Amino acid sequence: MTTLRTSPDTLILAFLSKRTQATTPAIQAACHMTPGELRTRLAWLESQRFITGRQDARLVPPARAFMITSEGRRRIGRS
Repeated sequence: MTTLRTSPDTLILAFLSKRTQATTPAIQAACHMTPGELRTRLAWLESQRFITGRQDARLVPPARAFMITSEGRRRIGRS
């Protein structure tokens, strides 16, 4: 069983749980993280399958959008 490393990871999951998807700038603004810290945390959350990311061409400019997975929702108790 993998545990969340720190409360900022939980903050990201909680933010994503309230949205269909969110881009890096939106997550960064809401969670008050530096770009480098956010990239590291998003990569870790994605590697643990708590979130998933994909390019969204509908966004202007096209950007990567992140969504919480069912595993991520279970981790924060929001099944």
